[in-house]
Amino acid sequence: MTSRVFDFSFDQLQISFSDIELMLGYDPGHASSPIADNIRKVMDEVVDHCSIKGGYFIFDDPVMDKKNHTVSIEKSDLHVERQVFEQVSHSTRIAVFCCSAGRKISDWSQHLIAENNLLKGYLVDVLGTLVVESAMMKIQVELMSDMKAEKLKTTNRYSPGFCGWDSIERQRLFKLFPQDFCGVMVNDNGELVPLKSLSGIIGIGRHVSYHTYDCDECDLKSCIYRTHKMEDYMDHNGH
Repeated sequence: MTSRVFDFSFDQLQISFSDIELMLGYDPGHASSPIADNIRKVMDEVVDHCSIKGGYFIFDDPVMDKKNHTVSIEKSDLHVERQVFEQVSHSTRIAVFCCSAGRKISDWSQHLIAENNLLKGYLVDVLGTLVVESAMMKIQVELMSDMKAEKLKTTNRYSPGFCGWDSIERQRLFKLFPQDFCGVMVNDNGELVPLKSLSGIIGIGRHVSYHTYDCDECDLKSCIYRTHKMEDYMDHNGH
């Protein structure tokens, strides 16, 4: 089993003012003055509210059950459902990943909202999502590069709660991580703690492929992949 663990500073993620505007639904440079001013304040202060960690474990020879759309990895049977199963079914390895922006950024957002600073609290919440997604994209690029050196390809990443995969399945997924890996746990409802965290799987093999997310097949309108593509991230970071 192969594993890698990463720690990032906020600056390493290279999140820009425009990235936050896009997350809010604005074209770059078109956020109104109150929102733009608060974005700048949040970006100035966020470095003290992040503890960004992530990593993955690669498991060989997953067992694929086409009838039940199940991927079995060691002691965990992941019922990933049809859409995810079709993308990873030709994998000869599976990377199981976890990444978190840490607890402080969510606590900061909740504190601001409790003080009735609703706009800034909301912007912090949005930035927290962007932080963990950007960190995970960096990790994914590293995985893709490592596998390319072995003449292997990778799929998109897939997480419980998306593409029909029940969020409660995170409990099965987390049996594959050491306890408190990257400071993340899953509660009885299948929710990740800290809130700004991600987990899931990436397929690896000679006969798998990465493709642009087909948002027309998914009814989750809040998904970050509708506005942030891996291709754009790789271009931005020189890959």
